[in-house]
Amino acid sequence: MILGIGNIFCKDDGIGSVMARKLVSTFHGKGEIDVIDGGTTGLGLLYLFAEYSRIIVIDAVDMQGEPGEVFIFSPDDLEHAHPHGIVSTHQPGVLQLLNLGKAIGVLPEEILILGVQVKELGAEYGLSAELQEKLPVIENKLSEAIVSHLS
Repeated sequence: MILGIGNIFCKDDGIGSVMARKLVSTFHGKGEIDVIDGGTTGLGLLYLFAEYSRIIVIDAVDMQGEPGEVFIFSPDDLEHAHPHGIVSTHQPGVLQLLNLGKAIGVLPEEILILGVQVKELGAEYGLSAELQEKLPVIENKLSEAIVSHLS
């Protein structure tokens, strides 16, 4: 499963959802891959974890990088770099969600997290101009990371 998460009503926090919708035509239904826009479902996504042996999560992050920069993490990478899950731009963050999935025994065997650096957060619909402009580049970077991971 390729799972995009985020809030499209909070500026760049919605990048995971936006990218999931863009990646549907490339990946959904190919080789038993499902692409899902998880939006702000949060803990409600845990039921999906038990259905898949591999999950790729796309989410907004703040790693103090360039807007639109793509970071690749394993859950262990996130745990070591940010033990309190502060990397995510919303709650519950990816790390908290994965830790809960592990605690209740529904965590898939393989998890890859693709984080997209945000520019702006706030209570406003739509991405910042910087991320909007970089959507084709972000899509290409995410696609390359997904193909590389699935190979």
